[in-house]
Amino acid sequence: MRGGQRWAGKAFVIEGKPRDPLDARPPQVGYTVTKQVGNAPVRNRVRRRLREAMRLCDQGLLLPGHDYVLIGRGAALQRRFAALVGDLETALRQVQRGGKTANATS
Repeated sequence: MRGGQRWAGKAFVIEGKPRDPLDARPPQVGYTVTKQVGNAPVRNRVRRRLREAMRLCDQGLLLPGHDYVLIGRGAALQRRFAALVGDLETALRQVQRGGKTANATS
């Protein structure tokens, strides 16, 4: 997945990359959380929160023919859920724009 656009925040990192220009399948989203975040139940909670945040965010921000990867961080458990959804929407807008890496400060 390397080589696409990236946005890093306290709760997660998102990377987005277009597939082949002729591939107009719906967007695909992958989730990963490293062992540094905690044991399996903690990692699963982070992953579940990110999946639900993605489900609730504006789906129009996910471009057809693109792949996205969300890399969960431990702060995703302490972040208010509404703020997590807002962060995700901001991140998707940044990745969609194709700009340089942006870092969330809140």
